[in-house]
Amino acid sequence: MRIWIVVLILALGSLQSALWLGERSLPDVWQRQAELEALREKADKLEARNRRLRAEVKDLRAEGEAIVERAREDLGMIAEDEIFIRMVRPRPQAKGQETLSGESGPPGATGRE
Repeated sequence: MRIWIVVLILALGSLQSALWLGERSLPDVWQRQAELEALREKADKLEARNRRLRAEVKDLRAEGEAIVERAREDLGMIAEDEIFIRMVRPRPQAKGQETLSGESGPPGATGRE
């Protein structure tokens, strides 16, 4: 009877070692599952990107307006009969910075009073 108990304990120990330490152990399976989930997320992102690109290609092939819009936005192009007007906001002056008239600082702060 004692021999059977020892044999069963050894068999159980062998199975447990294979379960936790072997090539196909539980930690290895968990790691593979995490890798699989990361790859699925990456594939989903790439699929979404591909859908956007396919829609963009479809628009560019179907309509001339999409090409014109792309040229305007990305390349800054204008049509032949259009006038390009650029509006620039003036930069705020820092204290002590020289103005166009040659004075520095705000009016009345020249020291020549």
